[in-house]
Amino acid sequence: MKRNEQSPGGTLPSSEREAQMLRALNAAVASLQKAAYSETAVYDAFGAQLQNLGLHGAISMLSEERTQLVVKALVIPKNLHKTLRAVEKLLGVKGVGYRYSRATAVIDQHVIATGESLFLANNTTFAVT
Repeated sequence: MKRNEQSPGGTLPSSEREAQMLRALNAAVASLQKAAYSETAVYDAFGAQLQNLGLHGAISMLSEERTQLVVKALVIPKNLHKTLRAVEKLLGVKGVGYRYSRATAVIDQHVIATGESLFLANNTTFAVT
Protein backbone atom coordinates (compact mmCIF):
# COMPACT_ATOMS: atom_id res chain seq x y z
CA MET A 1 0.00 0.00 0.00
CA LYS A 2 1.39 3.37 -1.00
CA ARG A 3 2.02 5.73 1.92
CA ASN A 4 1.54 9.47 1.72
CA GLU A 5 3.26 12.32 3.56
CA GLN A 6 3.02 12.56 7.34
CA SER A 7 -0.46 13.60 8.39
CA PRO A 8 -1.21 15.42 11.65
CA GLY A 9 -2.28 12.13 13.22
CA GLY A 10 0.49 9.99 11.70
CA THR A 11 1.08 8.38 8.33
CA LEU A 12 -2.04 7.24 6.49
CA PRO A 13 -2.42 5.19 3.33
CA SER A 14 -2.90 7.61 0.45
CA SER A 15 -6.60 6.72 -0.09
CA GLU A 16 -7.36 7.34 3.60
CA ARG A 17 -5.35 10.58 3.56
CA GLU A 18 -7.21 11.72 0.43
CA ALA A 19 -10.58 10.97 2.07
CA GLN A 20 -9.49 12.82 5.22
CA MET A 21 -8.36 15.82 3.16
CA LEU A 22 -11.62 15.83 1.17
CA ARG A 23 -13.67 15.83 4.38
CA ALA A 24 -11.53 18.65 5.79
CA LEU A 25 -11.82 20.69 2.59
CA ASN A 26 -15.60 20.22 2.59
CA ALA A 27 -15.69 21.49 6.17
CA ALA A 28 -13.53 24.46 5.12
CA VAL A 29 -15.89 25.33 2.25
CA ALA A 30 -18.92 25.14 4.53
CA SER A 31 -17.18 27.32 7.10
CA LEU A 32 -16.24 29.92 4.48
CA GLN A 33 -19.77 29.98 3.09
CA LYS A 34 -21.13 30.69 6.59
CA ALA A 35 -18.52 33.43 7.06
CA ALA A 36 -19.25 35.18 3.76
CA TYR A 37 -21.12 37.99 5.50
CA SER A 38 -17.88 39.89 6.20
CA GLU A 39 -14.35 40.06 4.87
CA THR A 40 -12.86 39.63 8.35
CA ALA A 41 -15.01 36.57 9.02
CA VAL A 42 -13.84 34.98 5.76
CA TYR A 43 -10.19 35.57 6.69
CA ASP A 44 -10.76 34.17 10.18
CA ALA A 45 -12.50 31.08 8.77
CA PHE A 46 -9.69 30.62 6.24
CA GLY A 47 -7.10 30.73 9.02
CA ALA A 48 -9.00 28.35 11.29
CA GLN A 49 -9.53 25.80 8.54
CA LEU A 50 -5.90 25.89 7.40
CA GLN A 51 -4.77 25.37 10.98
CA ASN A 52 -7.22 22.44 11.30
CA LEU A 53 -5.59 20.89 8.24
CA GLY A 54 -2.09 21.47 9.63
CA LEU A 55 -1.26 23.77 6.71
CA HIS A 56 -0.07 27.35 6.34
CA GLY A 57 -0.82 29.99 3.74
CA ALA A 58 -1.95 33.48 2.96
CA ILE A 59 -4.59 35.47 1.15
CA SER A 60 -3.18 38.38 -0.81
CA MET A 61 -5.22 40.86 -2.83
CA LEU A 62 -4.18 43.13 -5.67
CA SER A 63 -3.83 46.79 -4.74
CA GLU A 64 -6.12 49.28 -6.46
CA GLU A 65 -3.24 50.15 -8.82
CA ARG A 66 -2.86 46.40 -9.56
CA THR A 67 0.93 46.75 -9.18
CA GLN A 68 1.27 45.35 -5.66
CA LEU A 69 -0.19 42.56 -3.60
CA VAL A 70 -1.37 43.18 -0.05
CA VAL A 71 -1.41 40.36 2.51
CA LYS A 72 -4.92 40.18 3.96
CA ALA A 73 -4.63 36.94 5.95
CA LEU A 74 -1.59 34.99 7.07
CA VAL A 75 -1.51 31.55 8.65
CA ILE A 76 1.82 30.24 9.88
CA PRO A 77 2.74 27.35 12.16
CA LYS A 78 2.25 28.21 15.83
CA ASN A 79 5.92 27.61 16.57
CA LEU A 80 6.78 30.56 14.28
CA HIS A 81 4.41 33.13 15.82
CA LYS A 82 7.06 34.54 18.20
CA THR A 83 9.60 34.69 15.37
CA LEU A 84 7.16 36.54 13.11
CA ARG A 85 6.36 39.06 15.86
CA ALA A 86 10.09 39.63 16.49
CA VAL A 87 10.77 40.16 12.77
CA GLU A 88 7.76 42.50 12.48
CA LYS A 89 9.05 44.53 15.41
CA LEU A 90 12.63 44.59 14.10
CA LEU A 91 11.63 45.68 10.58
CA GLY A 92 8.69 47.86 11.61
CA VAL A 93 6.25 46.04 9.31
CA LYS A 94 3.33 43.70 9.90
CA GLY A 95 2.75 40.40 8.09
CA VAL A 96 -0.91 41.27 7.52
CA GLY A 97 -0.96 44.47 5.50
CA TYR A 98 2.49 43.85 4.02
CA ARG A 99 2.76 44.96 0.37
CA TYR A 100 4.98 43.39 -2.24
CA SER A 101 5.52 43.89 -5.94
CA ARG A 102 3.31 41.94 -8.29
CA ALA A 103 6.19 41.79 -10.78
CA THR A 104 8.29 39.56 -8.50
CA ALA A 105 5.45 37.45 -7.10
CA VAL A 106 5.83 34.28 -9.17
CA ILE A 107 3.23 32.20 -7.34
CA ASP A 108 0.72 35.05 -7.23
CA GLN A 109 1.23 35.71 -10.97
CA HIS A 110 0.23 32.12 -11.66
CA VAL A 111 -2.96 32.52 -9.58
CA ILE A 112 -3.79 35.86 -11.24
CA ALA A 113 -3.25 34.41 -14.73
CA THR A 114 -5.30 31.23 -14.17
CA GLY A 115 -7.91 32.55 -11.72
CA GLU A 116 -7.48 29.41 -9.62
CA SER A 117 -6.13 28.99 -6.12
CA LEU A 118 -2.93 27.02 -5.81
CA PHE A 119 -1.77 24.41 -3.31
CA LEU A 120 1.93 23.63 -3.17
CA ALA A 121 3.41 21.05 -0.85
CA ASN A 122 6.72 22.88 -1.32
CA ASN A 123 6.63 26.45 -2.62
CA THR A 124 10.41 26.69 -3.08
CA THR A 125 9.96 25.34 -6.61
CA PHE A 126 8.46 28.72 -7.50
CA ALA A 127 11.16 30.75 -5.74
CA VAL A 128 12.73 33.54 -7.77
CA THR A 129 16.41 32.87 -8.39
